[in-house]
Amino acid sequence: MLSKEEILARSDKGLNVFKHYLPFPFRVGRNFLNPLYEDKKASCNVYFDRTNDQYKLKDYGNDNYSGDCFNFVGKILGTDCRHADSFTEILQKINQDLCLGLENGSYNHSPNSEPPFGGLLFIHIF
Repeated sequence: MLSKEEILARSDKGLNVFKHYLPFPFRVGRNFLNPLYEDKKASCNVYFDRTNDQYKLKDYGNDNYSGDCFNFVGKILGTDCRHADSFTEILQKINQDLCLGLENGSYNHSPNSEPPFGGLLFIHIF
């Protein structure tokens, strides 16, 4: 069964989730325009929350978009991560989109290691 802890362990404490879903490169702690709405001022950033030991997004212009990576993906999907069914859908989406392989237990690497070959699939054609 998927869990929040497994996703965080396999995604560099949520940072890789933000990197996957944000449509541009960003730097932790640097402000950018929030891509989820017509943001006029760059007052949104991804930061490391030491209290919760994970990366989070803070939007000073619209606090409704602030939260962890699960909240962010929930906003993209149009769901509310506070509901169990929606949260399960969010976990499954992250697992699928980041190719974590957690659902079936096929990802057996340590939390800090990269998948073999950087997650690339090599096909040998004869």
